[in-house]
Amino acid sequence: MKKTQLLVAITTALALVVSGTIVASLMLQPFDSRETDTIVGTIGDNQVAVPPSTLLQSSMDYDERAFTTSVNDSFSRALSVSGIGSAQTTPDSVVVMLSITTEGTTSADAVTSNGKIFSSTLDGFERLGIDRDQIETTSYNLFPIYSRPSPKAAPEITGYRVLHDLAVTIGDPRLSELSRIAGQVIDVSARAGVNGINGIQFAASEETFMKLRNEALVAAAQDANLKAQIIAKSLEVQVVSVLSASESSIRSPTVVMQRSMAEASIATSTDVIPGQLEVQAHLSVNYEIGPM
Repeated sequence: MKKTQLLVAITTALALVVSGTIVASLMLQPFDSRETDTIVGTIGDNQVAVPPSTLLQSSMDYDERAFTTSVNDSFSRALSVSGIGSAQTTPDSVVVMLSITTEGTTSADAVTSNGKIFSSTLDGFERLGIDRDQIETTSYNLFPIYSRPSPKAAPEITGYRVLHDLAVTIGDPRLSELSRIAGQVIDVSARAGVNGINGIQFAASEETFMKLRNEALVAAAQDANLKAQIIAKSLEVQVVSVLSASESSIRSPTVVMQRSMAEASIATSTDVIPGQLEVQAHLSVNYEIGPM
């Protein structure tokens, strides 16, 4: 059995050596394809004939594939650029956010006091021509108030607090009119007993925002293209195509001047000065570049 296995191993090794000799002889043997139809190689005393077209075609296919891969790997590159664009307009709506805070020894007292201020505020808004559907309660909370009779004593409920947050929305294409009404809302609220302003937000309608966003996107794309062309020219390459792009839009809040409710309650009228509404677009673009 061992002799048989040894004989098989020797035979296999000899076959590998013979096949390698054939390839080497065929590749090194000079030939003229115009004078012969075969390439002759020798192994010992034996001769082997192979058509030359077989070796030529195989060699050409290999070289073509190698060249194509080399070109793609050498000159296919990506250039990443960020473009920024913006568009501005005047606001066409304003939201005034108010807060009514009241306290009482009982929860009923706190709720009743808060309700009286709220009712008086609604009457004032009605005199300004503001409809009820323009007024929204954004939150309403009732909390117990705790205190300690002494440092070591357990907390005790000594009263209750009610927080009522409101949002008043006013729409008007005239910016001066928006400012005037927003100031009047603050004045009326202060006189009615409202004791907090949570913010004043000038904004634009969704239709206006979409128009601004599209303008900002066009400006961002132009900015990205210009940057890509400048960079490519400096690197002595050219922009071939766009590989990918992603965008994000930001609606920037306007800046307003505000007064505290205490100041508003003693002022003849409250001034609210809005700024321009701006929408910014950020565009990230990956360009394919190649040789000039």
